[in-house]
Amino acid sequence: MKASSFKPRSLSVLVAICAVMSVLLAVTNALTAPVIEENQNAAANEALLQVMPNGEGFKSVEFDAEKLPKTIKEVFKEKNGGYVFKLETVGYGTGLVLMCGINADGTVSGVVCLGSSETLGYEKTYGESFTGKDAAGVDAVDTVSGATKTTAAFKNAIKDAFNAVTILGGGSVDLRTEEEILNDNLSAALPAGEGKFIKPFIAEVLDGIDAVYAAENGKGYVYVIGEQFIGVEAGGSSDNATVAAAHAILSASVSEDIDLSAHGEGVLPKKLLSAKKTATGNYILEVKGAGYGIKGGDDYHPASGEYIVVRVSMTPAGKIIDTFTVSQAETPGVGDACLDEKFYGQFDGKTEENYKEIDAIGGATMTTNGYLDAISNAFAAVTILEGGSVDLRTEEEILRDNLSAALPAGEGKFTKLFITEIIEGVDAVYTADNGKGYVYVIGEQFIAVDESGASDNEVVSAAHAILTASVFEEIDLSAYAEGVLPKKLLSAKKTASGNYILETKGAGYGIKGGDDYHPASGKYIEIRICLSAEGKIIDVVTTFQEESKGIGDACANEKFYGQFDGKTAENYKEVDAIGGATLTTNGYFDAIENAYKALEILKGGNH
Repeated sequence: MKASSFKPRSLSVLVAICAVMSVLLAVTNALTAPVIEENQNAAANEALLQVMPNGEGFKSVEFDAEKLPKTIKEVFKEKNGGYVFKLETVGYGTGLVLMCGINADGTVSGVVCLGSSETLGYEKTYGESFTGKDAAGVDAVDTVSGATKTTAAFKNAIKDAFNAVTILGGGSVDLRTEEEILNDNLSAALPAGEGKFIKPFIAEVLDGIDAVYAAENGKGYVYVIGEQFIGVEAGGSSDNATVAAAHAILSASVSEDIDLSAHGEGVLPKKLLSAKKTATGNYILEVKGAGYGIKGGDDYHPASGEYIVVRVSMTPAGKIIDTFTVSQAETPGVGDACLDEKFYGQFDGKTEENYKEIDAIGGATMTTNGYLDAISNAFAAVTILEGGSVDLRTEEEILRDNLSAALPAGEGKFTKLFITEIIEGVDAVYTADNGKGYVYVIGEQFIAVDESGASDNEVVSAAHAILTASVFEEIDLSAYAEGVLPKKLLSAKKTASGNYILETKGAGYGIKGGDDYHPASGKYIEIRICLSAEGKIIDVVTTFQEESKGIGDACANEKFYGQFDGKTAENYKEVDAIGGATLTTNGYFDAIENAYKALEILKGGNH
């Protein structure tokens, strides 16, 4: 290797060059730093002005993080007395970052979302709903179905901003959560509980008592009556007569298992897992319901393949004493709200007549329905255990049995027919899958027409004649100039009587927004719709969809799309939307709207 020829003189030159460069960089930095700082301040002011457009002279405020809500990360005060807060909270996902402005008059000047990991995107525009609201008006803002956790986080963060204004102004606010307040009250009533309490499952009627909590260490109970928290130590009693009576009942409560096998197969609901009876005659049941974890009824869904299991105590007369979610495998952050006492506690005191009168879990229709399914089976079980009788068949089983009774030749397999003609007096038509005939439904009547096509019922006979005579022809869409017909019209036919059979598509959850692909599937909802020339919907059916399983895919259920029958362009949106699937419902509306647009053009024949 050749020896280095680097000379000391060369080193001194290099040092001199570096020194000159350092000076030049320092000079450059001195000249540009104010510009960079000015640009950064301008960007910060721009963000502040988004939530307080009329604000001026914003200044950063130093604060004691221990004295303000934990969501508050930065505070800016505006020259006229307003405040802007940067908040970080947790919605469906972590990292929901908001900027909220509060005017000097105590109203929201604006709210924007700076960043999030939410799923549906509602948080991007939801802040607009709060502009002009005062502290009392925050809760009145509509919660977005399908984004309950996100919108609740939004509201709580804005409440924190209002609380921060009060505190910064010298006032005081109790920043404890509901859970912390409850625990403090319980601890004050029973210090021996060492701050750890659970809500025990109650199987007896405790008159005058609103709630009972047990110390986890077994040191006693706390009884709640209104705003009173009354502690009873283990082995002790209470001077309060109501509490003393309740504690005596609770302490003496015993139960024994009921042998379900003794009732014979098919007598009790299949979803009844176990049953006990207390000495006072009440029942403790464990039942399961098909929520989001189970698709439809008993078919396993990839989400989990597990039921919601509910424990219910009930009087012999069928009044719910207590309810508790034993296990579930619903969607984290959405359906798993069924674990929250705020949800299942709503069933306490309910009967079979009113147990459905509860607040559903937002964005988790299948979870709520699964819970109701479990409760329904509990009521059925108590009725049977008390000597009564219950029809345990599902709606689908009842329908199938009625169809089979009307047309035994159908061998129990029927399909709801897509109708292309107006058939007066008939509610529905089913065809036997084996081609052996039809069953017409009129109210609660199921009237069969076999292969011969004859019926003694005049309404059915006339309807069958119309149905079997219906013919149609394809409409050549290519005969229309490009852009004349809606792009989402897939095909069209016209019947001899002048009705139209259209296949259209709509952008639901599978397509994000309009035509932008969404990772969920990148597929549209496709429907078949029959319209009269006057625009009355004769029939609708979903022919394809890849919406969220257990939520949006309810658009493939006849209970949903059947609502459109008989509707017109003026009222077709007056249907029950799919809970928690606003984008899916809107996608369905989109498809129907395109059908109406196509109808007007096809009727006019304008190519």
